[in-house]
Amino acid sequence: MAVVAAADMPDFLTVYASSQPGKLAVVDDRPGAGAVAWTYARLEAEANQLANVLASLGVGPGEKVIWCGPNSAQVVAVVNATRKLGAVAVPARQGRSADPGRWSHAR
Repeated sequence: MAVVAAADMPDFLTVYASSQPGKLAVVDDRPGAGAVAWTYARLEAEANQLANVLASLGVGPGEKVIWCGPNSAQVVAVVNATRKLGAVAVPARQGRSADPGRWSHAR
C-alpha cells in the first residue's frame, strides 16, 4: 500500500466549498446552544480564519491543537483548520467546560 503525504492530498473542503458553496455542511442543534447551520462556504471561511490565527501562533505541520469544548460546529472548523496547516486536532472534552470554545497549542 502506498503512503500519500498530507501535502499531496487535495484540500477537499476548499474544493467542495468552491463547487457547492451553498450546500449545507454542518448542523449543530444541541439543546440550549442555539441552532447553527453552516454551508460549505461558511465552514471554509471559519476554518481559514482559525488556520490564520493558529499559524500566527506558530502552529505548523505535525503540531497538535487540543480542542476543549463541546461537540459543535466549531470543532469541525478546528479539525479542518489544523488539517490545512498539516497539524492535528485533538478534541478533548472532560465534563462541562465553563468556556465553551477553548483550544490549546501543544508542542
